[in-house]
Formats: sequence, structure tokens, C-alpha cells
Amino acid sequence: MTEDEVLDFLRKLDERFDAIELRLDDIIVRLGHVETGLARVHVQLGEQAVHFDRIEWRLDRIEKRLDLTDI
Repeated sequence: MTEDEVLDFLRKLDERFDAIELRLDDIIVRLGHVETGLARVHVQLGEQAVHFDRIEWRLDRIEKRLDLTDI
């Protein structure tokens, strides 16, 4: 293999690494969006859990007032 062939090979290899790096950067950005979306889902689930706890507490109070509890 001549020096020119080696240099040509290295240039092509460098181009491929640049392309891979660009794709990796895109994947990292997209993963960041996925993580942000997942964090929002966790917040919403927490809010819903609090909401359901309050509903349960209110239903318990209503049942007690109407003497509907099974004790």
C-alpha cells in the first residue's frame, strides 16, 4: 500500500467518523427530549396520585357521614 493510498484511506475513515459523530449528536439531543418527556410523565403521575388520594379521602368522609361504612 502506497503512502497516497494510506492517506486516502485515512481521509475516508475520518469522513466516516465525522458522519458517526453527527449522528451521535442527533441521538443525544433526541434522548434528551425523551428524558424530558419522561420527567413530565412522572410529574403528572405524581399529581394524579395526589388528586386520587384527595378524592378517596373525600369519599371516605361522605361514607362516614351517610353511615355507609363497613366496619
